[in-house]
Amino acid sequence: CIAWSWDDKYVLTGSADRTVRLWAAPPGPSGREEGSSGAPLRTMAKHRDAVTGVAWLKDSHHFVSAGFDKCIFLWDIHGADLYRWEVPSCIQDLSLTHDGARMLVVVSDRGVKVIDIQARRELSSLPESDAVTSVCASSLREEVLVNVAHQVAGSQPGPSIRLWDLAARRVVQRYLGHCQARFVVRSCFGGPREEFVCSGSEDGQVYIWHRHYGSLLQVLHGHSATVNSVCWSQSRAWLISTSDDHTVRIWSARGEAIVEDVEAEAEAEAEAEGEPAQEDDLPTADAVFPDPAPPQRPPPP
Repeated sequence: CIAWSWDDKYVLTGSADRTVRLWAAPPGPSGREEGSSGAPLRTMAKHRDAVTGVAWLKDSHHFVSAGFDKCIFLWDIHGADLYRWEVPSCIQDLSLTHDGARMLVVVSDRGVKVIDIQARRELSSLPESDAVTSVCASSLREEVLVNVAHQVAGSQPGPSIRLWDLAARRVVQRYLGHCQARFVVRSCFGGPREEFVCSGSEDGQVYIWHRHYGSLLQVLHGHSATVNSVCWSQSRAWLISTSDDHTVRIWSARGEAIVEDVEAEAEAEAEAEGEPAQEDDLPTADAVFPDPAPPQRPPPP
């Protein structure tokens, strides 16, 4: 799992080796930012099992992590654990709402718990009828994406990503076409105004849909194994994907190659609000970086 900080200075990764790693973000177009030396800034090792979800609070100085050990930790960027929640079952994923007030937690029974972070209490769960494997909250709206894997005995014929309106508590769109049956696959919002929905897939590709219309816009090829996580950097217009092929790929929104030291520009000019997405806004080029984490194991039964 992977998450980019709100100020775009840091990247978090969670791993099956039970650790959470804090990385300096690659240098931006100006080249003035501190780039990654290839080693994490800090490694947190409080979890007793695989880390399955990481997310940032809006101040970019605090973040949460969760794992199969049934624990959620609140951290600061200095590596201090500030609070711990415990839930009755293994945690598969988590995300924070756009206001930073609520935490959405996917547990092993595939339900979605909602936790008030400040009050430290559980609210009403999301009324999802099928088994959820991952969740991603919008950074702009009261919306959340939930991934539902293909279930042989389930109510749907194949995998889907569902867009929930949290205020209305109902599904407003569905995204189809990717592959998910055995593993946890994560999705995210992308684009300057979150016009896109992006997702990994078990066929080793990254899928991009139009958020409002649900139409499939592009499929990105490059990974050689399951793409299990994606995230979007808003200010840089970069899409990051992680895979069981042990690589992390950074995709440019303009089709410009991003070399391994990440010195090339990655610009994305915002269009007027409400205009349809342009082809040039879609990610097409990538750079590859090694990922030390072992392949992700299937979710617990």
